Amino acid sequence: MKPITLIVLLTIALCGYSQQANYGKNMFVEGEVSGVWDADTVFVTGEIYLPADKSLAVMPGVYVEFQGYFGLNVLGDLEAIGTEDDPIVFSVQDTTGLHNIMEPYGAWRGIFIYGADPRKGEKKAIFEHCHFEYAKAPYSEFIHNGGAVHILGMGNHQVLHCTFFRNYCYMKGAGLYFENSSPVVLHNRFVENYAGHPPTAEETYGYGGGLFGLRSKGTVMFNEFEGNWASGLGGGLSVDSCDVLIANNIFRYNDAPLGGGMGILRSSFSQPVSNNLFLGNTSMFFGGGLSLNSSRLDVVNNTFVNNHAGQGGGLYVNYAFAQLHNNLFWGNTASSSWVDSQVMIWDSLSQIDFYFCNIEFGAEGIGGSGVTGDYVECIDFDPLFLADGDHPYQLHEDSPCVMAGNPESDIFGLPAQDLAGNERFRNGRIDIGAYEFQDEIVSAEDLQASNGKNMLEIFPNPVGPQTRAVITMQQGAEIQLWITDAMGRSLGFKNMWLEPGIHGFYLSTLFPHLDSVKHGSYLVSVHSGQKMETVLIQLMNR
Repeated sequence: MKPITLIVLLTIALCGYSQQANYGKNMFVEGEVSGVWDADTVFVTGEIYLPADKSLAVMPGVYVEFQGYFGLNVLGDLEAIGTEDDPIVFSVQDTTGLHNIMEPYGAWRGIFIYGADPRKGEKKAIFEHCHFEYAKAPYSEFIHNGGAVHILGMGNHQVLHCTFFRNYCYMKGAGLYFENSSPVVLHNRFVENYAGHPPTAEETYGYGGGLFGLRSKGTVMFNEFEGNWASGLGGGLSVDSCDVLIANNIFRYNDAPLGGGMGILRSSFSQPVSNNLFLGNTSMFFGGGLSLNSSRLDVVNNTFVNNHAGQGGGLYVNYAFAQLHNNLFWGNTASSSWVDSQVMIWDSLSQIDFYFCNIEFGAEGIGGSGVTGDYVECIDFDPLFLADGDHPYQLHEDSPCVMAGNPESDIFGLPAQDLAGNERFRNGRIDIGAYEFQDEIVSAEDLQASNGKNMLEIFPNPVGPQTRAVITMQQGAEIQLWITDAMGRSLGFKNMWLEPGIHGFYLSTLFPHLDSVKHGSYLVSVHSGQKMETVLIQLMNR
C-alpha cells in the first residue's frame, strides 16, 4: 500500500471516532457536541448530546442533516439563531417511511431539552428563524411525544419566527411539546404536523398536532397553525392542566375529532384566550374551531368563521366554566342541524355566559343544553367582513360589530394589538371579533397637505382634537411612528404596515393618552426603511 493512501485511511479512521470533524465547509458530528456550528452543512452521524456545563451556538444558514434516526439531547445552553434570509434548517437525509407512525424510519428523533437543576442556575434554549421538518416520535420509541422539539422542565426557552413542517408523533405535540415548562412561543408557523395514530385497543389518542403543553405556563402568541391534524384533541394546538397565554394566533384548516383548531383540557387560565381567528377548521365530532373541556377561562374577542363539526361548528363545551365577551361566530356549520351550528354546550353543568357577541342565528345557534348562563347584549347581524387583503376577516366600516363590544373590556388585560397588529382599543370602545376597525381618514385637506416630498405632515399645529398625521408612502412598507419629549423619552409608539399612497390619522387616535401630557414642545417621528422624518409639535394641554 502506498504511504499516501495509508495516511488518508488512518485520517478517516481517526475522524470516525471524533465527536466533531470538519471537512471544508461541512461538519460531521456525533456523541458530545459544543462550541459553534458554522458550516454549510452539519451531518449528524449518530446520537448527539450537549452536556450541562457546555454551550452550543448554531449560526445562520446552517443546514443540519441527520443521517438516520438520531436526536440532539440538550442539557446545556443552546442558541440556534438564524435570520429571515438565512434560516437554520433541521432535516433528515432520507424520508422513506416517514408516514409510518409505528416505526422510526424516514425521520430524525428531534431535539430534547431538559430543564436545569435550579441550584445550578437557569439554562436556556433559543430557536429563532429555524425550520424543523420530518422529525418523528413513533410508537416503537420509549417517548411518544414531541416530534421536532421536546421541552421538559423550566428554563429560559424561546421559540421565535420558526417553522414546523410535517413532523409526526404517536401521541402529543408533533411540532412542539412542552411539559412543566414556561416557554415563549412567538411568530411561528405550524404546518401539516400530525399527532396520533389509527385507533388501537388501548384507545389512546393524539393531542396537539402542531403544539401540545402539559402542566405548564408560557406564552403562545402571533403564531399560525395550518393543516395540522390530531387523532384526539386539538388539531392545531392542545393544552392540558395549563395556564398559558394564547392570543393573536390564526388557526386555519386544522382537523381533529374534538377541537379541530384548538382543544383545552383540565386547565384554568389567568388570562383570556383572545384575538384569535378560527377559520375553516373541521371536527368529525365536536367543536370545529375550539373545544373547552373541564376548564375555566375567559374567551374574548375571537373570530370563528366557516368552521365545521358534527356538533358545535364554532365552539364545543363540556363541563366548562367560561365567560365569552366580544366573540364573533359566523358561517360555522354542523352536520346535525343549524341549531348547534355555532356553539354546542354538551351538559347543563357548564356555566357559559355570552356578553356582547355576534352569533349567527342568535341564541338558537347554541345547541345542546342551550344558554346555561347570561346572554347579554348579543346580536345576530351579518358582520360585513372586509373580504380583501392579508386579513380578509377585518371589519368593514359599516359592520355592526364596530364599536359594539363590551364597553368595560379594558378589565380583561387584552394584548395592546389586534390580530392584524393594529391598536386594539380605539375611539373609546372595542369592536366585536379578533380585529379592530381602523378608521384611517384621507380627505381633500389631507391631500392638499401632502406635497409629495415630505413623508410626515402634522396639521393643525398647535395640536387640537382635529389634528391629523398625514403619512405619504412611495411604496408599501412597515413604519414606526413615535412621539418623544425634548429629553428623548418616549410618550407613545405605533408600528403598522402602510400601502403606497397617502394615509391620514387623527393624532389622538394614534396616541390616545396625548391629552394627559402637559403642555410644551414634543417631537413626532416616522421611520421607514432608510428614511426618517421628524416634526415638532406644540401641545396646549394644561
